[in-house]
Amino acid sequence: MESELRRGSVFMRAWMYSSSFRTRIWIALVAFTVVSIALTGISSYLIASRVIGSKATELSQNMINKSAQALEQKMKNIRISALSFMISDPMADIVNAAAKPGTLTFYDTFRLNEELQTPLYQLKLVEPAILSVLVVTPIGEFYMNKDNRDENVPFENTLLSLRLTNNRLPLWVEAHEDELFDSKTRVLSLLLEPASRGANGDIRVIVNVSEEALRQFITDNLEKESGQFLLFSESGQQVIAPSGEAEEAAADPGFAAELSGEGGSFRYRKGDRDELVNYSRIDFPTNWVLVFLQDRQLVFRDIRSIQWGGLAVFFGLAPLALFLAGRMAVLLLRPLHQLQLLMRRVEDNNLNVRYSSPYRDEFALVGLRFNQMLEKIGELIGHVTQAEREKRLLEIKALQAQINPHFLYNTLNTILWKSETARHGDVQEMIVSLSQLFRLGLNNGQEMTPLGKELDHVTEYMRLQQQCYEDLFVFEISVNDEELLDLPVPKLLLQPLVENSILHGFEELEDLGLISISVVGSPDWLIIRIADNGKGFETAEPEGGYALGNIRRRLLLYFGETATMTFRSRPFSWTEVELKLPMAQLRF
Repeated sequence: MESELRRGSVFMRAWMYSSSFRTRIWIALVAFTVVSIALTGISSYLIASRVIGSKATELSQNMINKSAQALEQKMKNIRISALSFMISDPMADIVNAAAKPGTLTFYDTFRLNEELQTPLYQLKLVEPAILSVLVVTPIGEFYMNKDNRDENVPFENTLLSLRLTNNRLPLWVEAHEDELFDSKTRVLSLLLEPASRGANGDIRVIVNVSEEALRQFITDNLEKESGQFLLFSESGQQVIAPSGEAEEAAADPGFAAELSGEGGSFRYRKGDRDELVNYSRIDFPTNWVLVFLQDRQLVFRDIRSIQWGGLAVFFGLAPLALFLAGRMAVLLLRPLHQLQLLMRRVEDNNLNVRYSSPYRDEFALVGLRFNQMLEKIGELIGHVTQAEREKRLLEIKALQAQINPHFLYNTLNTILWKSETARHGDVQEMIVSLSQLFRLGLNNGQEMTPLGKELDHVTEYMRLQQQCYEDLFVFEISVNDEELLDLPVPKLLLQPLVENSILHGFEELEDLGLISISVVGSPDWLIIRIADNGKGFETAEPEGGYALGNIRRRLLLYFGETATMTFRSRPFSWTEVELKLPMAQLRF
């Protein structure tokens, strides 16, 4: 069986290699269509359920976040109202009186309580959720007259007093039955103390907030009826008593363990319950957590309608279909892409690339012809390169041959004349300069020479010409960066330009001539300027004959169209030749 499969695989591979490109494309399209139809039915429900589930979870989280912000603001308002009450004048009178309890009469205590009625009434008016307020002092208790204090329950015997011994103020106490007043309603208590205390004991302010009012406030802000909420304190206690199924979740330790971080959502399953839980943490009161539980079936009920939206899902798969088609096209058109890549590399002057393919189709035949073409091009380029190299050498030799006879004749005549006139110092100097000139010009047979040597060469040339044409000109050379002297440049680049200045620029000059050579470097260019104060010229470019044409052709050969040679002149005033050589090619 395995051998038959192997033979079948070999046969299929051989058939694929020998089949035409059109056949392979047809097979790819058939396979793509079958896979697309199969994926449409499977993925439609999964995609829809994930999108709707994500949106529903996000909406629920946004709702619980806004509700938590509203609750936090509500609790802040209650505390601010209580603090405003504590800094009222009647409350200040009570604090002062508590400092000297022995001097107070019953009438004094009665008067202080009556004066406190107005701030207490205003406090309840500002925050209707506040049911009652009790001020406990060493000189007695103060509260609103209509609140009916339960005289049988001293404050010291209450749960609130016990919590005071273990915690610092201010302190919120979770919902409990009111022990201080006859109403016995369930309240949350805020325990506070004034900034200044009485001399005979501490003063405590107990603000009771209606649990039902706070529950109604949270429910109104949740803006949903299909869910229940929980409110945990920092210690994990229930701030408001839960009801219904939420009570069971609140008692589950695993549920509380999920409430980490600033907020989020998770799925809670226990028994036949399957709920979406969203929660958000508030900073005031410290680290309370508001939790909202919803039946997942109700939250995700819209997913069922998506099951009938198969047609919409099919059109939604169009981008995926295009993606798969592109991938298959890349796979099947790989031979063509490979050939295109090789062509780009050939455009970058890489002629060593070769096309190879295991197929025996049309692309393989084109690739074979492509390889043969590259081999022919390589041979032709080799011949042309060798011919250009030989031509370049011949041009340099021709330039040297053109310079040497006439220049050497004048130089030797000058040396003879100076020796006959016993000017042996000048003769010595000219012989040394002539020797240096030819040594630097030969450059050990190399076509490129360091810029420093090229400047030395033209310097020796100008020294010899100064001896031949006394008092005709002076020269100066400046280089803005000595590191530029190591850059390679074509040899005999400057001497023809200087010779042009001496023979043509100073031909009818009455004053002393000046030749100035400046070298400036930048990150992109090496700029060499040769300027003189000769007679100049009126045309776009002077007549330089063979020498100037030779320089231009050599620049084109070494640097292509990048390097430039520019002439500027003002008749009977000055002339300047600027050579710009690309720094990237010089440093290569």
